[in-house]
Amino acid sequence: MSTVKDYQTVIHSMDMLAMKMEVITQELFEANIEFISKLAESDLKEELNGNLSTYGARFQGLLADMEAETKLLKREKINYQFKRKLMTERMPLV
Repeated sequence: MSTVKDYQTVIHSMDMLAMKMEVITQELFEANIEFISKLAESDLKEELNGNLSTYGARFQGLLADMEAETKLLKREKINYQFKRKLMTERMPLV
C-alpha cells in the first residue's frame, strides 16, 4: 500500500518540479532576451544567442527525460496495481 503512495508522491513531485522548471526557464529566457536586445555589439549578441540556444536545448532535453521517467513511473504504478489486484483476488477453483 505504501508503494503506491510512494509512486504517487514521486510522480506528483516530478510534475511540480517540471512546472517550476518551465516557469524558471521562461523567466530566464525573457530576461536574457531583454538583456540581449540592449547590447550594442552584434558579435556579442550572436555569442549570447548561441549560448542561450545551447542551454535551452539542454534544458528541453532534461524536461523530456523527466517526462519519460514520469511516464515510466506511471506505467510501473499501473503494473504494480494490476499485479496486486491479481494477487488479492480470489481465483475460483476449476
